[in-house]
Amino acid sequence: MRAIMLKILALMLVAIMLLVAVGCDGKADGENAGNNADSTTADNADNNQGDGQAKTEAKLDYSNVVLSDYIKSINYKGLTVLLENESSSKQDAVWEAVLASVDMEFYPVEPVQYYFNQTKRLYMEAVGNNEDDYYSLLISRGISENDMLADAQAFVKEDLVFLYITQTEQISVSEQEKQELFDKYVDKYVSDYGYKRIYVIANMSELIYESMLYDKTTEYLILNNTFEVKSEGNN
Repeated sequence: MRAIMLKILALMLVAIMLLVAVGCDGKADGENAGNNADSTTADNADNNQGDGQAKTEAKLDYSNVVLSDYIKSINYKGLTVLLENESSSKQDAVWEAVLASVDMEFYPVEPVQYYFNQTKRLYMEAVGNNEDDYYSLLISRGISENDMLADAQAFVKEDLVFLYITQTEQISVSEQEKQELFDKYVDKYVSDYGYKRIYVIANMSELIYESMLYDKTTEYLILNNTFEVKSEGNN
């Protein structure tokens, strides 16, 4: 899910920014002082990164969102999902089909603003937080802030549909499943995103549990829909 990916990228940016800040502070304190306080600095960096995650995640809150206010209709069972070929991902195809079935008239403002701000923040960081360079980057990529807003709405749509299905079908991840699968997901985050294992364990548990729930929901969708490979007749 793209929304989860953006959260991971945003958290990665927070970690990088905080590590840079810690590094600069260490240089200012002098080499000897830095050597004497290596373990303390590392502990502080981990704590600060955790705070950064908390601040980032706190901005995205659906607890007061009434899903039926936004999702007017949805089909996620009994669909015939078309695959491009035999090797196509059922996961991607079924989510695409479900999202295409959704009728939404409008979107909750704050989550949309959250995703827009996160996207802008990533672009701004890429150009050293220079406003002029930021707009030049958008032009060079052929996108506008209206496009970013549309993407933000798409992220929110993904989130709301995900919540709708899990709540309606009462899909959840048990404490036992969390314990049994945690190390597997930690390894995946380390492998896919380049984080240190200790950082993933300390700061990314909520994202990992969300990934577990997403994967379990995907399994449910795959089991409750049928799949056909596209042919000339059903293109």
